[in-house]
Amino acid sequence: MESLRVGVGAHPSLKNERSCGFGSDEALAARVRTPLLLLSAGNDPPNVQPGGAVARALAASGGHARAFPTMDHGWVTRGDVDDGAVAAEVERALEETLAFLREHV
Repeated sequence: MESLRVGVGAHPSLKNERSCGFGSDEALAARVRTPLLLLSAGNDPPNVQPGGAVARALAASGGHARAFPTMDHGWVTRGDVDDGAVAAEVERALEETLAFLREHV
């Protein structure tokens, strides 16, 4: 089986890593060996925001985070696209996703 070559977290959420034995969020992110893009909403934790500890750990393998400060957690996967502002940011998130995948595939 071929391993993953790239990934995108459209709904970045790290909550139970320590209780599941993975250590800190940052320690888990440091184990990632493939480029991973995080699409962070304004109310996501600081560690998954650009410059945050998880984003910095992912940078070692070519990953990073993109901020969507006016969006709420989960907007890409469950946002109300009838709202023009949400629809525009979903479109931007999908464009970021495609660009990242093209860069790394």
